[in-house]
Amino acid sequence: MGKNIVLYGFMGVGKSTIGRLLAYRLGWEFIDTDARIEELAGKTIPQIFAQEGEACFREKESQLVKELARQEKLVIATGGGMVVNPVNAALLKQSGIFIYLVADPAVIYRR
Repeated sequence: MGKNIVLYGFMGVGKSTIGRLLAYRLGWEFIDTDARIEELAGKTIPQIFAQEGEACFREKESQLVKELARQEKLVIATGGGMVVNPVNAALLKQSGIFIYLVADPAVIYRR
């Protein structure tokens, strides 16, 4: 197995829920990238977008990906747009197993 497990997919598919359970079962650390960015910035994502713009948010994402890709035994739940950046996607894929989660649109809507 690769050194990390990366979960990606649309908002509401269960990345964080599944990621926490998987990390617990493996004894690994769970990282929700959106939550980590908020923690590091001291702001919510909507605040970052409103005050600093999307480009700044995407730069924060890229910096976090570079840091996480160097670590091991992580279960990483990405933000919905993180893998749109090809550099982010490549770094995450190189860091371990890359899993795309899907859910029925009606289920996502209810969440």
